[in-house]
Amino acid sequence: VMGTYAYMAPEQIAGAEVDHRSDLYSLGVTLYEALAGSRPFHARGAAGYLRAHRDGDAALLDDVRPDAPARLRDLVHRLMERNPAARPGSAGIAWALLTGGSGNERSLRNAPLIGRGAAVGALEAAIDAGGVAVLVGEIGSGTGRMASWVLEHARAEGFETIAIRCRDRAAPM
Repeated sequence: VMGTYAYMAPEQIAGAEVDHRSDLYSLGVTLYEALAGSRPFHARGAAGYLRAHRDGDAALLDDVRPDAPARLRDLVHRLMERNPAARPGSAGIAWALLTGGSGNERSLRNAPLIGRGAAVGALEAAIDAGGVAVLVGEIGSGTGRMASWVLEHARAEGFETIAIRCRDRAAPM
């Protein structure tokens, strides 16, 4: 067994069969620590951590960080389920639980556009003048996020909008 016992899934510490759900457990422990400011379990050595992860009870994030988004707290507890079958079946499912697939009240907001002050200013000026905004960029450059922002802003101002999105490497039409 290789790794840091504090972040390992119980089945991994025990040397049993592991799969992607073991990584999801480790993600849950990491998120727990990020939110709570401390690890969910404290022990010494493999045997101590195996007992702690298998039998110990971590403090509920509802008690430790009631101000954290409800979906995030719930996801962390689901990721840290002792039984691998009770954990989300994939990272995609975990993401859906966090962002709205579970039916809980949405409590996470989109992050603000950071480091885009000049672009945001130029887009606001174009919209305020009743002009046209054309965004062009490579996949992963943030143009999709900027386009969503500019559409929302223009529609909030009552402007008529048309949006065309080209994908892959095809020429825009």
